[in-house]
Amino acid sequence: MTRRSTTRLVLAGLAVLAAAACADTNSSTLTPRAPVLSAGSTAKTQKAAGRKVPVSRSFTRSIDVDHKGGELKIDEVGFKLKVPKQAIRPQDGTIHISVTVLAGDQVAYEFQPSGITFSRPLEFEQDLRDLDASGSASLVPQVSYFKSQQDLDPTRGIARTYEDLITDIDFSGHTLKADVWHFSGYIVSWGRK
Repeated sequence: MTRRSTTRLVLAGLAVLAAAACADTNSSTLTPRAPVLSAGSTAKTQKAAGRKVPVSRSFTRSIDVDHKGGELKIDEVGFKLKVPKQAIRPQDGTIHISVTVLAGDQVAYEFQPSGITFSRPLEFEQDLRDLDASGSASLVPQVSYFKSQQDLDPTRGIARTYEDLITDIDFSGHTLKADVWHFSGYIVSWGRK
C-alpha cells in the first residue's frame, strides 16, 4: 500500500470518528441506550401511589409532535412529558400523542398511540407534592408499566405491573422522572428502597 493510500485511509477513519462524536445520541442520564423491552406476561402486584386529591373523572390532553420535539403538560395533576428532538424519526412525520389521566386516586396514565416506540427516550415527570405517602415509609416511588386498566385495582390500592422503569427522584425539586421508550400504561407505584 502506498503512503498516499494509507494517509487517505487514516483521514477517512478520523472523519468517521469525528462525525460519530458530533452526532446527536439517543441516550439519557437514566437509560443510556434503548432497553430491550423485557416486559413479559408475568405480573407482580405492587402498592400504587395515591393522590392526596383523587381525580374525579378521566381526562385526556394531547399534542402533535414531530422530530423537533415538544412538551405535554398536565398542570392539574403535576405531570409533564418531554419529547426530545429526534425522538420521532423525521420520516415518521407528525405524531398525535395523547395522555389520559385515569380517574381515582392512583397516579396512573395511559399513553397513545399504544405500542409506539421512540428513537430517544421521552421523559416522564411527576410532581411528588400531591402524592399521599402515608404507609410508605420504607418504600420509594417508581414508575411501572401496566398493560390495561384491568391491571389496576383502585379499591385495594394495588396494581399488577410488568416492568419497573429506572426512576430518578429529586426530593429537593419534588419530582420523579423516568425514561419512556414506548407507549402503554404507566403508574407511579411504591418500590423497595
